[in-house]
Amino acid sequence: MNTAEFISNAQKAIDENDFERAKKEVERIFMFDPENPTAKDLLNRIANVETSYGEVKVAEVSKEGFEKGLVLEDVKTEINKKIKTEDIVRSSEVSTKENKQEKKVSVKKLIKEGKKLYKSKRYYEALNKFEAVFVIDAQNERASYYIDKVKEAMAAEREAEHKKIQEEQREKIREKIEKYTGKIKTLQSQGKYTEAAILIEKGLLLDPTNKYLLAIKKLNENGVKEQLSLEKSSQEKVKNIVNRAVKEYIQGNYFEAKKYFEQVLEISPDDIKAKNSVEKIEAKISKLGLEKK
Repeated sequence: MNTAEFISNAQKAIDENDFERAKKEVERIFMFDPENPTAKDLLNRIANVETSYGEVKVAEVSKEGFEKGLVLEDVKTEINKKIKTEDIVRSSEVSTKENKQEKKVSVKKLIKEGKKLYKSKRYYEALNKFEAVFVIDAQNERASYYIDKVKEAMAAEREAEHKKIQEEQREKIREKIEKYTGKIKTLQSQGKYTEAAILIEKGLLLDPTNKYLLAIKKLNENGVKEQLSLEKSSQEKVKNIVNRAVKEYIQGNYFEAKKYFEQVLEISPDDIKAKNSVEKIEAKISKLGLEKK
C-alpha cells in the first residue's frame, strides 16, 4: 500500500467523521515520509473538523438536555450518542470555502505544477504535488497515472546511476591493469621476474579472468625460475626470496610466505623485516585458525 492509498483512506475517514481512523492513516503516511506536506495538511484538517464538530454537538445536545431537564452527566451521555450516531457534512476549511468548481481549479493547478516538476526531474517534489490532489479528490485518475510515471522515472534513474557507477569501476580497473602490464614488461626486460610476478598477482586480484595476465603469468614463472637459478650474491637472492614471499602472501598462501621469509632468516639472521614478517604471518594464521596442509 502506498501513501496515495493512505491519503485516500484518511480522507474517507474524515468524511465519515471517524477521526481516530483518519489519524491512524495519517500516522502510516508519516512512517514512510515524516515530512509529507499532504499528511500535515490532513492532520490540521482533522483537528479543525473535530473542534467544529464537537462544538456543534455540545451546543445542540446541551440545549436539548436542559430543555428536557437532564443533569450534566446525562447531557454528556447524549453528546456521545449524537457524535456516534449522526452524520454531518464536513466542516473543514476547504469544504466550507471551496465549491466544486474551485476544487477542480485546485486539482488542475496541482497537476500542472506536478507535471512541470516531473519534467524537470524533481521527482520527490512532483510526487508530493500529485499526492496532494488526493486530499481534494481521492479517486483522481490523472494524479494516480502521474504518480506511477514518477515512480517509474525514479526507478529508471536509480538503475542508470547504478550502471554508471559499475562502468566507472570497470574503467578504473582497466586503467590500473594497463599500468601494471606496462611495469611488468619493463621488469621482465630487465630480468626482474620475481618483481613482475607480484604485479601480475595484483592485476589478477582486480580481474581474475584477464587473459593477458594469465598468459604472461605462465611465461613469467619460467623467468622466475631462471632468475633464481642465476642469482649469485646473497643480497640478490634474499631480495628475490622476499618477492616470492610477498607474492604468496598476496595469494593468501600464508604458510608458503612464512617459509620464504624463514629462508631469508637462514641467509640473513639479523634481517628485522623478515623477522617482523614471520611474526605478522604467524599472527594471521592464528587469527584465521588455519592449519598447514
